[in-house]
Amino acid sequence: MLRCKSILVAIFWLHTSLALALPSLKTIHKKNEEVNDRFFSYLSLPQQTRINSFIKEINRHVTEKNSDGRNLLYTGSGDPRLPVILLIQGLPNKNGEDKLKEFYTSFAKLAHTGHSVYFQSLFKKQNYKKNVEHILATISQLQNKYPEQAILIFGHCTGGVLAALALDHLQTRNNAALNLYLYTIASPFNGYGAPGIAVLAKLFMPALTIDVGMGLGKEIKSQRLKNCQHFINTNAKLDYHSRRLGRNFPQFFNRDKSKKWKHWQQAYQNADMPCGNENTFLSDHNTHDDLIYSVIDNTLMLR
Repeated sequence: MLRCKSILVAIFWLHTSLALALPSLKTIHKKNEEVNDRFFSYLSLPQQTRINSFIKEINRHVTEKNSDGRNLLYTGSGDPRLPVILLIQGLPNKNGEDKLKEFYTSFAKLAHTGHSVYFQSLFKKQNYKKNVEHILATISQLQNKYPEQAILIFGHCTGGVLAALALDHLQTRNNAALNLYLYTIASPFNGYGAPGIAVLAKLFMPALTIDVGMGLGKEIKSQRLKNCQHFINTNAKLDYHSRRLGRNFPQFFNRDKSKKWKHWQQAYQNADMPCGNENTFLSDHNTHDDLIYSVIDNTLMLR
Protein backbone atom coordinates (compact mmCIF):
# COMPACT_ATOMS: atom_id res chain seq x y z
CA MET A 1 0.00 0.00 0.00
CA LEU A 2 2.80 2.38 0.93
CA ARG A 3 4.65 1.59 -2.28
CA CYS A 4 1.53 2.28 -4.37
CA LYS A 5 1.06 5.59 -2.60
CA SER A 6 4.65 6.63 -3.27
CA ILE A 7 4.25 5.77 -6.95
CA LEU A 8 1.09 7.89 -7.23
CA VAL A 9 2.76 10.79 -5.41
CA ALA A 10 5.80 10.65 -7.71
CA ILE A 11 3.61 10.52 -10.85
CA PHE A 12 1.55 13.48 -9.64
CA TRP A 13 4.71 15.47 -8.85
CA LEU A 14 6.24 14.77 -12.30
CA HIS A 15 2.96 15.55 -14.09
CA THR A 16 2.59 18.89 -12.30
CA SER A 17 6.21 19.87 -12.95
CA LEU A 18 5.91 19.08 -16.68
CA ALA A 19 2.59 20.90 -16.99
CA LEU A 20 4.18 24.06 -15.61
CA ALA A 21 7.18 23.74 -17.87
CA LEU A 22 5.61 23.10 -21.27
CA PRO A 23 3.99 26.51 -21.98
CA SER A 24 7.32 28.34 -21.94
CA LEU A 25 9.48 25.77 -23.75
CA LYS A 26 8.92 27.24 -27.23
CA THR A 27 9.97 30.73 -26.10
CA ILE A 28 12.99 29.36 -24.25
CA HIS A 29 14.24 27.24 -27.16
CA LYS A 30 13.88 30.20 -29.55
CA LYS A 31 15.97 32.42 -27.30
CA ASN A 32 18.61 29.71 -26.88
CA GLU A 33 18.93 29.39 -30.66
CA GLU A 34 19.35 33.17 -30.99
CA VAL A 35 22.16 33.10 -28.43
CA ASN A 36 23.85 30.17 -30.17
CA ASP A 37 23.62 31.89 -33.57
CA ARG A 38 25.05 35.11 -32.13
CA PHE A 39 27.94 33.27 -30.54
CA PHE A 40 28.84 31.37 -33.69
CA SER A 41 28.63 34.51 -35.85
CA TYR A 42 31.77 35.86 -34.13
CA LEU A 43 33.81 32.78 -35.00
CA SER A 44 35.76 31.97 -38.13
CA LEU A 45 34.81 28.87 -40.10
CA PRO A 46 37.78 26.83 -38.71
CA GLN A 47 36.80 27.86 -35.18
CA GLN A 48 33.19 26.82 -35.76
CA THR A 49 34.38 23.49 -37.14
CA ARG A 50 36.58 22.85 -34.10
CA ILE A 51 33.80 23.73 -31.67
CA ASN A 52 31.31 21.51 -33.49
CA SER A 53 33.80 18.64 -33.29
CA PHE A 54 34.00 19.11 -29.51
CA ILE A 55 30.21 19.12 -29.28
CA LYS A 56 30.00 15.87 -31.25
CA GLU A 57 32.72 14.33 -29.09
CA ILE A 58 30.81 15.06 -25.91
CA ASN A 59 27.56 13.80 -27.41
CA ARG A 60 29.25 10.55 -28.40
CA HIS A 61 30.40 10.17 -24.81
CA VAL A 62 34.00 9.77 -25.79
CA THR A 63 35.14 10.07 -22.19
CA GLU A 64 38.19 9.30 -20.15
CA LYS A 65 36.91 6.36 -18.08
CA ASN A 66 38.56 6.75 -14.70
CA SER A 67 39.29 3.77 -12.47
CA ASP A 68 36.51 4.82 -10.10
CA GLY A 69 33.95 4.96 -12.92
CA ARG A 70 33.85 8.71 -13.49
CA ASN A 71 33.01 10.10 -16.92
CA LEU A 72 35.48 12.90 -17.52
CA LEU A 73 36.27 14.57 -20.84
CA TYR A 74 39.55 16.49 -21.00
CA THR A 75 40.81 18.87 -23.70
CA GLY A 76 44.51 18.35 -23.08
CA SER A 77 47.09 20.64 -21.50
CA GLY A 78 46.39 24.35 -21.74
CA ASP A 79 48.23 27.54 -20.89
CA PRO A 80 49.62 27.21 -17.31
CA ARG A 81 49.02 30.94 -16.77
CA LEU A 82 45.27 30.50 -17.18
CA PRO A 83 42.76 29.03 -14.71
CA VAL A 84 41.82 25.36 -15.04
CA ILE A 85 38.10 24.90 -15.72
CA LEU A 86 35.82 22.10 -14.55
CA LEU A 87 32.33 22.14 -16.07
CA ILE A 88 29.75 19.92 -14.37
CA GLN A 89 26.56 19.21 -16.28
CA GLY A 90 23.00 19.20 -15.02
CA LEU A 91 20.74 16.14 -15.06
CA PRO A 92 21.30 14.18 -18.28
CA ASN A 93 18.32 13.35 -20.45
CA LYS A 94 16.87 9.88 -20.86
CA ASN A 95 19.63 8.87 -23.27
CA GLY A 96 22.30 9.81 -20.77
CA GLU A 97 23.35 12.91 -22.69
CA ASP A 98 23.38 16.49 -21.49
CA LYS A 99 21.26 18.26 -24.11
CA LEU A 100 22.65 21.72 -23.41
CA LYS A 101 24.47 22.96 -26.48
CA GLU A 102 25.40 26.04 -24.46
CA PHE A 103 27.54 23.99 -22.09
CA TYR A 104 29.20 22.14 -24.97
CA THR A 105 29.94 25.36 -26.78
CA SER A 106 31.37 26.99 -23.66
CA PHE A 107 33.55 23.91 -23.17
CA ALA A 108 34.92 24.19 -26.69
CA LYS A 109 35.32 27.97 -26.54
CA LEU A 110 37.35 27.73 -23.32
CA ALA A 111 39.57 25.05 -24.82
CA HIS A 112 40.04 27.21 -27.92
CA THR A 113 41.24 30.15 -25.80
CA GLY A 114 43.93 28.06 -24.11
CA HIS A 115 42.38 26.80 -20.87
CA SER A 116 42.76 23.26 -19.60
CA VAL A 117 39.09 22.24 -19.51
CA TYR A 118 37.38 19.23 -17.96
CA PHE A 119 33.75 18.25 -18.56
CA GLN A 120 32.18 15.93 -15.98
CA SER A 121 28.99 13.96 -16.57
CA LEU A 122 26.54 12.99 -13.86
CA PHE A 123 25.07 9.54 -13.34
CA LYS A 124 21.30 9.81 -13.17
CA LYS A 125 20.75 6.29 -11.84
CA GLN A 126 23.17 6.81 -8.94
CA ASN A 127 22.12 8.76 -5.86
CA TYR A 128 23.51 12.18 -5.01
CA LYS A 129 26.11 10.83 -2.57
CA LYS A 130 27.73 8.66 -5.23
CA ASN A 131 27.76 11.55 -7.71
CA VAL A 132 29.37 13.82 -5.11
CA GLU A 133 32.06 11.16 -4.61
CA HIS A 134 32.84 11.33 -8.34
CA ILE A 135 33.16 15.12 -8.16
CA LEU A 136 35.40 14.92 -5.09
CA ALA A 137 37.66 12.46 -6.92
CA THR A 138 37.95 14.89 -9.84
CA ILE A 139 38.68 17.85 -7.56
CA SER A 140 41.40 15.84 -5.82
CA GLN A 141 42.90 14.96 -9.19
CA LEU A 142 42.91 18.61 -10.30
CA GLN A 143 44.35 19.91 -7.03
CA ASN A 144 47.23 17.45 -7.29
CA LYS A 145 47.84 18.15 -10.97
CA TYR A 146 47.51 21.97 -10.83
CA PRO A 147 48.70 23.08 -7.38
CA GLU A 148 49.67 26.57 -8.57
CA GLN A 149 46.74 27.37 -10.91
CA ALA A 150 43.29 28.62 -10.00
CA ILE A 151 40.64 25.90 -10.44
CA LEU A 152 37.22 27.25 -11.40
CA ILE A 153 34.21 24.94 -11.12
CA PHE A 154 31.07 25.89 -13.03
CA GLY A 155 28.13 23.70 -12.03
CA HIS A 156 24.93 24.03 -14.02
CA CYS A 157 21.56 23.18 -12.45
CA THR A 158 21.97 19.88 -10.55
CA GLY A 159 25.70 20.00 -11.23
CA GLY A 160 25.93 23.18 -9.15
CA VAL A 161 24.09 21.60 -6.21
CA LEU A 162 26.34 18.54 -6.20
CA ALA A 163 29.49 20.67 -6.61
CA ALA A 164 28.40 22.74 -3.58
CA LEU A 165 27.98 19.52 -1.58
CA ALA A 166 31.49 18.49 -2.64
CA LEU A 167 32.90 21.88 -1.60
CA ASP A 168 31.06 21.61 1.71
CA HIS A 169 32.64 18.20 2.30
CA LEU A 170 36.12 19.63 1.68
CA GLN A 171 35.68 22.82 3.69
CA THR A 172 34.23 21.10 6.75
CA ARG A 173 37.37 18.93 6.76
CA ASN A 174 39.74 21.82 5.92
CA ASN A 175 40.77 20.05 2.71
CA ALA A 176 39.72 22.73 0.22
CA ALA A 177 42.66 24.47 -1.45
CA LEU A 178 42.62 28.27 -1.56
CA ASN A 179 42.84 28.15 -5.36
CA LEU A 180 39.44 26.39 -5.66
CA TYR A 181 36.39 28.47 -6.69
CA LEU A 182 32.78 27.43 -7.34
CA TYR A 183 30.10 29.12 -9.45
CA THR A 184 26.61 27.57 -9.41
CA ILE A 185 24.34 28.36 -12.34
CA ALA A 186 20.54 28.12 -12.00
CA SER A 187 20.89 25.40 -9.37
CA PRO A 188 17.79 24.10 -7.53
CA PHE A 189 19.07 23.94 -3.93
CA ASN A 190 15.50 24.06 -2.64
CA GLY A 191 14.27 21.18 -4.79
CA TYR A 192 11.01 20.91 -6.71
CA GLY A 193 8.59 20.13 -3.94
CA ALA A 194 8.79 16.35 -4.01
CA PRO A 195 7.50 15.00 -0.67
CA GLY A 196 9.63 12.85 1.61
CA ILE A 197 7.67 9.74 0.71
CA ALA A 198 8.91 10.10 -2.88
CA VAL A 199 12.18 8.48 -1.77
CA LEU A 200 10.43 5.12 -2.25
CA ALA A 201 9.99 5.97 -5.92
CA LYS A 202 13.71 5.25 -6.41
CA LEU A 203 12.55 1.68 -6.94
CA PHE A 204 11.43 2.62 -10.46
CA MET A 205 12.80 6.15 -11.12
CA PRO A 206 16.38 7.48 -11.40
CA ALA A 207 17.75 8.05 -7.89
CA LEU A 208 19.34 11.42 -8.66
CA THR A 209 16.08 12.79 -10.07
CA ILE A 210 14.28 11.96 -6.83
CA ASP A 211 17.08 13.38 -4.66
CA VAL A 212 17.04 16.70 -6.54
CA GLY A 213 13.25 16.84 -6.48
CA MET A 214 13.26 16.55 -2.70
CA GLY A 215 15.91 19.25 -2.32
CA LEU A 216 19.57 18.81 -1.38
CA GLY A 217 20.40 22.20 0.09
CA LYS A 218 19.61 20.85 3.55
CA GLU A 219 22.51 18.38 3.21
CA ILE A 220 25.06 21.22 3.25
CA LYS A 221 26.53 21.42 6.76
CA SER A 222 28.48 24.68 6.52
CA GLN A 223 26.72 27.90 7.47
CA ARG A 224 28.56 29.65 4.63
CA LEU A 225 30.67 28.14 1.90
CA LYS A 226 33.83 30.05 0.97
CA ASN A 227 35.07 30.97 -2.50
CA CYS A 228 31.72 30.47 -4.20
CA GLN A 229 28.94 32.42 -5.89
CA HIS A 230 25.39 31.66 -7.03
CA PHE A 231 23.81 32.87 -10.28
CA ILE A 232 20.01 32.64 -10.38
CA ASN A 233 17.36 33.23 -13.03
CA THR A 234 14.25 35.06 -11.89
CA ASN A 235 12.22 35.37 -15.11
CA ALA A 236 9.71 32.50 -15.11
CA LYS A 237 8.82 33.18 -18.76
CA LEU A 238 12.38 32.34 -19.78
CA ASP A 239 13.22 29.73 -17.16
CA TYR A 240 10.50 27.42 -15.82
CA HIS A 241 12.88 26.52 -12.99
CA SER A 242 12.16 30.04 -11.71
CA ARG A 243 8.48 29.28 -11.11
CA ARG A 244 7.00 28.61 -7.71
CA LEU A 245 6.21 24.94 -7.15
CA GLY A 246 3.96 24.55 -4.12
CA ARG A 247 5.89 26.22 -1.30
CA ASN A 248 9.13 26.22 -3.28
CA PHE A 249 11.09 28.51 -5.51
CA PRO A 250 13.62 25.85 -6.57
CA GLN A 251 16.70 28.09 -6.79
CA PHE A 252 16.21 29.96 -3.49
CA PHE A 253 17.16 27.71 -0.62
CA ASN A 254 15.33 28.19 2.68
CA ARG A 255 15.84 25.97 5.72
CA ASP A 256 12.42 26.86 7.12
CA LYS A 257 10.05 24.76 5.00
CA SER A 258 6.99 25.96 6.94
CA LYS A 259 7.05 29.34 5.18
CA LYS A 260 5.32 29.86 1.86
CA TRP A 261 6.39 32.73 -0.38
CA LYS A 262 4.16 34.13 -3.10
CA HIS A 263 6.86 35.99 -5.03
CA TRP A 264 10.50 35.21 -5.73
CA GLN A 265 11.48 38.53 -4.14
CA GLN A 266 10.18 37.25 -0.80
CA ALA A 267 11.97 33.94 -1.26
CA TYR A 268 15.21 35.80 -2.04
CA GLN A 269 14.95 38.10 0.99
CA ASN A 270 14.43 35.12 3.29
CA ALA A 271 16.84 32.71 1.58
CA ASP A 272 19.70 30.86 3.24
CA MET A 273 21.94 30.51 0.20
CA PRO A 274 24.92 28.19 0.84
CA CYS A 275 27.44 30.74 -0.46
CA GLY A 276 25.63 33.61 1.28
CA ASN A 277 22.97 35.97 -0.06
CA GLU A 278 25.69 38.58 -0.58
CA ASN A 279 27.31 36.19 -3.07
CA THR A 280 24.08 35.55 -4.96
CA PHE A 281 23.51 37.33 -8.27
CA LEU A 282 20.21 37.56 -10.14
CA SER A 283 19.32 37.71 -13.83
CA ASP A 284 15.93 38.40 -15.41
CA HIS A 285 16.95 38.17 -19.08
CA ASN A 286 18.57 34.74 -19.38
CA THR A 287 17.12 31.30 -19.99
CA HIS A 288 18.07 28.31 -17.87
CA ASP A 289 20.58 27.40 -20.56
CA ASP A 290 22.12 30.60 -21.90
CA LEU A 291 22.92 31.81 -18.38
CA ILE A 292 25.88 29.45 -18.77
CA TYR A 293 27.39 31.75 -21.40
CA SER A 294 26.93 34.88 -19.32
CA VAL A 295 28.38 33.47 -16.12
CA ILE A 296 31.44 31.87 -17.67
CA ASP A 297 32.26 34.82 -19.92
CA ASN A 298 31.77 37.45 -17.22
CA THR A 299 33.66 35.46 -14.59
CA LEU A 300 36.72 34.99 -16.78
CA MET A 301 36.59 38.60 -17.94
CA LEU A 302 36.83 39.81 -14.33
CA ARG A 303 39.77 37.57 -13.40
